[in-house]
Amino acid sequence: MIEVKNVSYTYNKGTSFSKKALDDVSFKIEDGDFVGICGATGSGKSTLIKMFNGLLKPDSGSVCIKGCDNKIKVGLVFQYPENQLFEETVLKDIMFGPLNQGLSEKQAKQKALEVASLFGLDDSILKRNPLNLSGGEKRKVALCGVFAMDVPVYVLDEPVSALDPASSASLFEILHKLNSMGKTIVIVSHSLEDISNHCKTLIYLDSGKLQACGPVRSVLLENKTLENQNMKLANLLRTKGLINEPNIFTKEELLDALRQRFN
Repeated sequence: MIEVKNVSYTYNKGTSFSKKALDDVSFKIEDGDFVGICGATGSGKSTLIKMFNGLLKPDSGSVCIKGCDNKIKVGLVFQYPENQLFEETVLKDIMFGPLNQGLSEKQAKQKALEVASLFGLDDSILKRNPLNLSGGEKRKVALCGVFAMDVPVYVLDEPVSALDPASSASLFEILHKLNSMGKTIVIVSHSLEDISNHCKTLIYLDSGKLQACGPVRSVLLENKTLENQNMKLANLLRTKGLINEPNIFTKEELLDALRQRFN
């Protein structure tokens, strides 16, 4: 379980450039949950998740990952993957995490190859310098580096950014498989459709404050500022008398409602 208790954080504290990023934020994420974190740019999302693996420490309050030993507990993929790519080849980059966990060179390589195959990274890419890859390829390498580590919690900041639709769908399949194995998945996303389609719990931040934390659909219904394009279109179609179904969140639900209306 991840417990965030009364967490506050200010950048450039004590200077004229100080900016409060988080303000007395508290919530819990249960083991095995699939969580989406949303909010406008500057709401504190990225600051928050950096605290999950100790990259930032709260000015006040605490962040505790319970139920684990002292080994690495959280695998974090940054919004900009080039920030975590540094080895001379893709293969070495993916192997870095498992090696740090104490796996042998042979074990780490086997783990890296298994994960790379899930993302279609063939031998020609594995031999390349990761910094010379395209944006989508860099993101896949960063994801592989984290998935190669057997950790209880995976945190991904804008995970499908720079990925094509097929790669995005494949990534969510992998995340659901990990989740079915008991792993806790946390994604930060501007896409309320992705969150509606895949997450069980939604954490909503605004200007550094926690606005809501609960089941995705409940949070979306209670916070009108989170209305996504599917919900807006569904509301418009209801006013025109074209559909009757309440509480439509995803594209698939909207299409189903239209099929029922016109078939």
